[in-house]
Order: sequence, then structure tokens, then C-alpha cells
Amino acid sequence: MKLKPEKKSFILFPVMWTLLILTGLFMLLLIYVYYSRQTFLISLFFGPAFLYLLFVLSYRQVKYSKEEYEFFKDKIIMRTGGFFSNHEIELRIKNITQVTRNLPYFQRKIFNTGNVFVKAAGSGSTEISITHIIENNDIFEKIQDLMIKNGFTLSKKDLIQREKPNSLAVFLEVVRNFVIGLFIAYFAIISAFLDVIDVRTSLLPFITLLIVIAVSLIGINVFRYMDLMRKTYFLYKDTVYYEDKFFTENYSYIPIENLSDSELTQGFITKLLGLYNLRISSKGQSNEILFFYIENGEDFDKNLDVLINETEPLQEKKELKTEKSEYKIEKKQENRFKGKTSMDMSRTVVSTLINYGIAFFIAVIIFVIAYSFIGIATLIAVPFVFGILILSGLVNVVKDVVDVLFTKFVINYRSVESNYSFLTSSNIEFSNDKITLIKVKSDVYDKIFNTVTISFHSIGSSSALEFKNIKRDVKLIKDLLEKIGVKKEPVKVMEKPKFSFMEMLKANIGNSLISLILLLATPFLMIYNNLFGLIPVALLIVYLITVIYRTIYYKKSYMKFYDNHIYFRKGIFIEEEFFTNYDQTRDLYSKRYPFSDTGNLKVIVAGEVVMRGQQGQSIPVKAGFTIRYLKNVLEKHDFKDEILAKKMGVKSNYTKVKSCKPDFANPLALTYMLLIPIIIALTLFRAFFLPVMLIAVIIISIIIIIKTRRKTYSLDGFRAVYEKGILFRMKKTVLYSKMDHLSKDSDFLNKVFNNGNIKVYTTGSSSPELVINNIKKRDDFYNTIEKNYR
Repeated sequence: MKLKPEKKSFILFPVMWTLLILTGLFMLLLIYVYYSRQTFLISLFFGPAFLYLLFVLSYRQVKYSKEEYEFFKDKIIMRTGGFFSNHEIELRIKNITQVTRNLPYFQRKIFNTGNVFVKAAGSGSTEISITHIIENNDIFEKIQDLMIKNGFTLSKKDLIQREKPNSLAVFLEVVRNFVIGLFIAYFAIISAFLDVIDVRTSLLPFITLLIVIAVSLIGINVFRYMDLMRKTYFLYKDTVYYEDKFFTENYSYIPIENLSDSELTQGFITKLLGLYNLRISSKGQSNEILFFYIENGEDFDKNLDVLINETEPLQEKKELKTEKSEYKIEKKQENRFKGKTSMDMSRTVVSTLINYGIAFFIAVIIFVIAYSFIGIATLIAVPFVFGILILSGLVNVVKDVVDVLFTKFVINYRSVESNYSFLTSSNIEFSNDKITLIKVKSDVYDKIFNTVTISFHSIGSSSALEFKNIKRDVKLIKDLLEKIGVKKEPVKVMEKPKFSFMEMLKANIGNSLISLILLLATPFLMIYNNLFGLIPVALLIVYLITVIYRTIYYKKSYMKFYDNHIYFRKGIFIEEEFFTNYDQTRDLYSKRYPFSDTGNLKVIVAGEVVMRGQQGQSIPVKAGFTIRYLKNVLEKHDFKDEILAKKMGVKSNYTKVKSCKPDFANPLALTYMLLIPIIIALTLFRAFFLPVMLIAVIIISIIIIIKTRRKTYSLDGFRAVYEKGILFRMKKTVLYSKMDHLSKDSDFLNKVFNNGNIKVYTTGSSSPELVINNIKKRDDFYNTIEKNYR
């Protein structure tokens, strides 16, 4: 079955929104012109506005000609594109995690159309967007029928619980948002118009604008109130369902089979009101339904636990089918262990006191040294610095005591929970089926107090659930590991790092070259100052300490492959142990050092952890662990793939089916497009820049060609392989059995040079696991992958 959007809705609706936005910008411009008297700005507005409107209209027409959706019994394909690009994505029905029917108010009223969004476990965004469809409810139900035929239940017959947001809590939220919004708008307007307002200027337009913003904020928050009050949440025996019937209508469901974790929270106000916020996530990033201000949150969470415990995961419902396989996946044995534990008071509080004591001692030393150089003036800062240290220390100690007293860790039959309840409350729960990695960590304090911290990574959560500072109980750890299928068994393969000084230099070749340059430059630097003669001594001390430390460190590091899981251990002062099942392993990544056969091997598991960058941005990091200084790393990479394939029920076959290299024409063309304007500008400024830039272009071109030709994409009997690198040789492999869905696309340069791109997604990632760029015969390569992955 093929389907296209409704043409008028698809083209005209975005054009109408563009007109509305341009009108709003024009009104703001009129107010600014009134104050600044720069009337010429009005004439400058219409030309660009008209061109942009024309661009949106023509773009939507081109996009419509390429927009198409095709439904099969086991997959959905979406084809789309722009002026110079084409994009196709294929999603297997069994990998669907969430389906949403979206009916924007104006789109529905004017064109009688709506949208259906389909999410998968292998991406953090919507994979299939079926937009501007008249029969959108039929499509919504058709996808549900296809999911049922592919193993999901989704009957939505037995209603367990129904919830709606509490009206008082919603009212308090919108009042808070209005006050904050008005405060921000007031100071934003003042800062924007301060340079054009003076005593001779009428304040009427300024006040009018502020009134308009205030009225708009009231309207927005009234809208928010009514929107929240029209939300309804349903928990069926086999489905979590949500609907919002105000203005823009939304209907969404997540199958119970794909639920991975839940988080029940209470802020200070909501706790006073006895209300809860609940977040339910499925496999993959950003696949979630949020339940706001519900009264029976604890009951909802408990009922959800019961359903998860009673529901068999989808992948276990159907027997793995493969003609090539001579193995069977072992079903996990259920561990019925239940228990509770909590943070250790001594470990938590004493470690904080010691840390602040060390900080206090360092501060004293700094002040003594500063006093010897500066004198009595240093004492002015003493009360301030030590006051902050003492105050923050007391606050953190009180926080630690509160955390210990009011935090409980719970082990259920098929899940683990972290519960905190004091002025606020938080209940985070991970399903055992969706736990991809367990990390057991102990530092110096843990060794003193006989405690550990156990971290659980889930396929659907962006952060780990931690059993923090709990007593080291060997039986407890054993029972927790058994819940994800990790049990004591004979070691099949063990890998240990082969660290040496020479391999360290190769692994850190950049730092090694800098050190060499400093050594060679030392005699010349000593001409200016004899103190530069200390450089070799400093380097010797640094390298000596580093070699001693790393020798001990890597002697204590190793990776073990068992029948059903992988184990990795590292650390001296901070020891970390990692445990993961083979079925949670997504791919392998290896890096060989220059002029060596030694390198790193990284095991990547499903799921990601969101880290904060230096500018505060969210950076998703793939979960996993890395063993360094592994001999014959590329060959061992293949051997580990063979182990993974066997455990997934796939017979390894290294026969190359397809192999290709990317076309270097695309990066060269892009580089020239960026450099040519710079060359022209510099040449016009100074003629002698031309030969310099031409030499630079030649060097850059050679580097691009060599770097591109060192990349290889290949397909063999059981996996996709990507290799690259000039000095460092890197290899990444993804088994067909680990692939979630595929997409292919081509942009302007791809069309010019007759090549294309492929993206391979795996479960629990917000981005593609493998990107195959600029290859000839792209469709042939794509079809080979498509036939092999399941």
C-alpha cells in the first residue's frame, strides 16, 4: 500500500505559518521604526520576506513530489527529499516503540488532515512522519494492526487505571509561568529599546507593547491550563495510552512489551498536594510519555510494575529464525530474588568531611604562601574563603544525612528502583529486561568502609540508576547480576593489556612529538635562560611516574568473555567492574596505534548517557567499556565479533559480499566551495597570497584524497564493517542481528557525482551507529544490508 499527503494541506499550511511569522516580525519592526525613525528599514523588509515566502512555497512543492509512504506486512518505508536531496528510511514493524496521532487545530479545521508519527528504538527522533493525511485515523489503526500481526498485543481492552492532571496544580503552574514570563519580557523590552527611548519619546507604544505581551502571556497560559486539563492517561493490560483533546489533539501509545523504565517524582508543592509526575520510557532515546500532576501516581507505578513483570518481552515471543544458524539463543532464567538496601551513613558523611578537611588544609597552605609574598593584606580574604568552605561543608553534610535517611534502593522480581522521599520525592525504576550494563565501582573510601556503588544503565534512559554507597554484599551483587543473566561460569576467553613504554609513545604520538620537540629545542632555549635546562629532567620525571602508574594500572585491567556475558575490570585507587550480556552488545570499535599491532577495543552496549559539555549542552555518550593496549587488536576484533554472532544465533561468515570505498570527489568539492571565496578575497587584498593559497589547496587536496581512500566499507556474511585511518587504523563493525532500521539519502553533491549515503541504526542510540558516505552503487549496497538484517 502506497500513500501520499494531501497536496493542498502539505503545501499551503506551512506557507500560511510563514506568512503569520512574517506578519509578526513586521509588526515588531514597525514599533522599532516608530522609535528610531529609520523608515528605510520597512522597504528593506519586503524584498527578503517575499523571496523567503517564494522559497517556502517552491520547496514544499518539490518536497510533495518526493513525499511517499509505503506499508508492507513487516515494515514501513518513508521517502522524502528537497531541492537537491532524496531520503528514504525503512523501519521494521517489530522495532516500533511509540506511535502518535497528531491533529494540529488549524490544519485539521482548514484542510481536514492530520499526522502520524512513528518512533523506533534506534534513534532519538521520530523515524517515520506521515504528515497531512486525510485518513490519518485509518493509518493510525493500520499501524496498530500491523504491530499486532508482528507480535505485539495492543488490544487496549482491559483498562487498569485512568488518570487526569489535578486542576489546582495546573493552575499554580500557569500562574508561575506567567509571572516569570512577564518578568523576562519586561527587562528584555527595556534592554532592546533603551537606546531609542528618551524623555522626548512617547512611552505609549512601549507600554502598549508590554500590555500586548502581558495579554499574550495570559492567553498562552490559559491555553496551557486548558491543554493540560484535557489530557487523559490510560493504563491497559497491554498498552500505555495517552490522549489530549484540546486544540491540537494528540493520541499516543507505547506497547507494554517495549517499556524500559519509569520515573515518579514530586516537587515540594506537588508533594504537599499529594500529586505526582510520572515519566514512562520505552526502548531508545526520547521515546516517552509524561504524566503531569496525577493523584494516584504510586498506584499507577505499582500497576505498571505488575504488568511489566507479567508481560513477556517481544523478542522472546518469537523464536529466532535464520537458515544459517546452528545455535539457539538461551533464554534468561528468572531470578525471583527481592530485597532492599540503603546508603551507608559512615561512608557517605565521613568521606564528605574528609574531602572538605583536605580542601581546608589546602586553603591554609595557599594562604600561608600568599601571606609570605603579599603580607597582611591576604588576611582580608580569610573570613570569606573559610566561611564559604565551612558553610558549604555543613550544607553538604546535612544533605548527605538527608540522602541516607530518606533514600532506599529496592530490588523487585523484574526491576530495580531508587526511592527518595523528603521535601521532594523521586522514584526511578528500570526493568531488568532493558538493563544493558551494570557497573560496580569502589574507591578508597569504599575500601575503608567496605562499600560499593552499583550503576545500572538502561536502553531507554539518558542517565544511570545508582545504588550509591551501599554495603558490599557479595550475595546481593551476585543476585543483581543474575537478574540480567550474568552468572558464575567458566571463562572462555580472557584478554589482558600488553602495556610498554614504546606502545605508550605510539598510542600518544602527538604528546610524544611535542616532548621530542621540547628536548631538541632545549639547547637553543638555554641560550635565553638556563632554567630551560630543566625541561629534560621534568619530562623524565613525568614519563617515569606515568610508566610506573600505567604499568600497575594495566596489570590490574582485563576483559573476560563467558558463555553468556562479558566482564571488564580496570582501576587502581578507583576500581570499576563492568558486566553486560551478549544480547545487549551493539557493536565493536577498535583503534590500532601507529606503527604497531596494538590498540584499543571498545564494546558498545545499547543505550546512552547524556553528559554536559563545557557550554552546558547535552552530549549523548554511548555506553560501554574499552580495553587498551591489546595485542593484535584488529584480529581480536574479528574474533570477538565471531563470539557475539554465535551467541546471537548467527553463524559467522567472513566471505566479503560487498566492498567499496567512498568517492573523494564530494569532500574535495565541498572544500573548494569553501576555499575559493577565501582565495579570491585574499588575492584581491594582497596578490602574493595567491601562490601560498594554491600550495595550501594542493596539500589539503592530497590529505583529503589519502584520508578518503583509506576508508573502506564492506559487507560479509554476518556484519557490516567500516575501516579508516592513516596513522591510527580504526575499525567498526555492526552485526546484522543488532541493526534496528536503515535509511538512505543523497544531497546535491551526491547527485552531481552519482553516489549516495546509508545510515545504520541500532537499538538505544540517538544517532546512527554506522554512516556509509558517498559510495557508488549505493542502492545495491543498501539492498544487501536490507536483505540480511532482521
